[in-house]
Amino acid sequence: MTDITTLTENEKRFLNLLEEVDKESIWGIAISNVVKNPTVTTVRRLICELKSQANDCGQVMLSILGEPGYNQLMVL
Repeated sequence: MTDITTLTENEKRFLNLLEEVDKESIWGIAISNVVKNPTVTTVRRLICELKSQANDCGQVMLSILGEPGYNQLMVL
């Protein structure tokens, strides 16, 4: 199911910000795969994984997502 209309506005905003992520890193590849074919499940799973990584090493996640993406992730 590719219907993402049930995502919250914050989740949709974050998904849009993810389009700007550098696709050359391992995380960038994973993120771009979700962005190409988003579903509610894959987007929310990605958010959980990224938040977990941000808790472990926020500076690395900030460098991957950029400041707007990182800030939006922290709102979720």
